[in-house]
Amino acid sequence: MPIRKLARRLTGLARVRHVAEDEGFKVNPKKTRVQRPESRQTVTGLVVNAAPAVPRDVVRRLRAILHRAKTEGLAAQNREQHPDFRGWLAGMIAYVGMARPEIGEKLRAALDELAAG
Repeated sequence: MPIRKLARRLTGLARVRHVAEDEGFKVNPKKTRVQRPESRQTVTGLVVNAAPAVPRDVVRRLRAILHRAKTEGLAAQNREQHPDFRGWLAGMIAYVGMARPEIGEKLRAALDELAAG
């Protein structure tokens, strides 16, 4: 990496550290990292590159569970042995709906359809 680029990055990180400390926060160097625009940027489990979103694999997994539950039943999809699987599934759907309401609504409708059918 060229020296100028490295120096710019270090001064940028130093600025961020100083601003955080001025606001009364303590920066933990073990948890501090630079996330490049071309990589998946995650904060507390949400992907935040362009807009907050749930990782694709979580949404695909929920869709698969709901799809297979139509033929095999909801209890057969509880592979991780959650004590209240329907509650866990509703919570995960609410988590998706928090970041992506349109997808959360579709998943919620599929879960409600299972309960009605």
